[in-house]
Amino acid sequence: MGRVKLFALLLMAFLFPGDILASLPDTQKNFSLEKYMGDWFQIALIPNRFQKKCVGQARANYRLLPSGDVAIVNQCIESDFKLKRADGIAKINKTFNDNARLMVRFAPKWLSLLSFVWGDYWVLAIESDYSAVLVGSPDRKYLWVLARTPTISKKVYRRLTSIGLAQGFNISELVLEGALLD
Repeated sequence: MGRVKLFALLLMAFLFPGDILASLPDTQKNFSLEKYMGDWFQIALIPNRFQKKCVGQARANYRLLPSGDVAIVNQCIESDFKLKRADGIAKINKTFNDNARLMVRFAPKWLSLLSFVWGDYWVLAIESDYSAVLVGSPDRKYLWVLARTPTISKKVYRRLTSIGLAQGFNISELVLEGALLD
């Protein structure tokens, strides 16, 4: 009987893939890529493999290129107190009609045709003045709170993380790096 149930579940997933798409997190409406450009400080994150050695001062710089792509410079201080830098590129994911759903690549350009070198970078919520943002991935494994300064108000942090929680992210996994102000 167990095999029959498994087969039925697999068949339903194959026949009704739209249900999977329906569970994707929402992104920020009316997102302006141009306003997003500049420096961002990491306030909190769900720990991930590519930032494993970072111990602090994580920040990112985004610069719009003439092609419409975005040049990315990520940096942080590693446990040996050396500055780690990662240069990448972001582009709007053309699968969606939504410029808040980006794809990022930190692998060399010659590998860019390989889909596995691209990661999802979705702007889930942003303050109206573009001072703080919640960024995540559709599989809900990655989540960041970023701000234009190394500090953020508790009110803004709670608002952004409550949006993440409502969208199915496990915000209890967030590690706070920036300072929260009253």
